[in-house]
Amino acid sequence: MADLLSTADREFFQDILGDLFDTFKRTILIHKEPIKKIINPALDVYAGYAEDSTQNNIKYIHQNQEFEALVSHLGRSNASFDSEINVQVPKNASVRIKLKPDARDYIMKGKTERIEIDGNSYNIIGNESLRYNFGFKLYVFYLEQTK
Repeated sequence: MADLLSTADREFFQDILGDLFDTFKRTILIHKEPIKKIINPALDVYAGYAEDSTQNNIKYIHQNQEFEALVSHLGRSNASFDSEINVQVPKNASVRIKLKPDARDYIMKGKTERIEIDGNSYNIIGNESLRYNFGFKLYVFYLEQTK
């Protein structure tokens, strides 16, 4: 069966979609679970003394990274079906983000605590879905605003 689009046409559409992403992208901050680092493992603790007499032995190292995303704010509604990507939209979703593969990999590795957009915090709800156009991949996540 013949392909309707040539390789040059596909590359052209990929470039256009990349330009569209670059035009409307916004910076988001993805926060991961902090890493616990033991400062002094040989700390002497004497039985019978209050814990306050010992120094804090654990240091938390915050992990976060900025990525670009297409951000769409959704109206408050019940669960619905997104025909663009053929997925059920969770009923509490207030934001949809579309990310490039590097941001998706960062989210999927380890525990993501929250995503910050314009100073507001959101949690991921539901599963990711893939939007694949002419070889240009974007991953879609739905977010719920935290209080």
